[in-house]
Amino acid sequence: MIELNNIQSFAMFKNYNIVGNNEMIAFGMMNIVGSLTSCYLITGPFSRSAVNFNVGCKTIVSNIVMAIAVMFTLLFLTPLFYYTPLVVLSSIIMVAMRVGVSIYIIAEITYT
Repeated sequence: MIELNNIQSFAMFKNYNIVGNNEMIAFGMMNIVGSLTSCYLITGPFSRSAVNFNVGCKTIVSNIVMAIAVMFTLLFLTPLFYYTPLVVLSSIIMVAMRVGVSIYIIAEITYT
């Protein structure tokens, strides 16, 4: 259900119409195929979607470029991040997520 909320939040900004049943069937099928190949459960990576949305990516090629960038970072730049505090790394994700999360919704959830 969290994935469906993430999809709806991005669809709202672009005025897309989504069908919840189709999305849930797609996630179910991905999880079935993933379980057959010893894969982790499929979830909608909200932070990656937020980065793609903020940058203005239009095609799936952006995911390939992002995967190559992550692989390069993990292979060659990991020692540079060793001394970086987790607060700095998590703030990068929080800045990317600000599009999909409204401050008013957070305040409403906090005070109820």
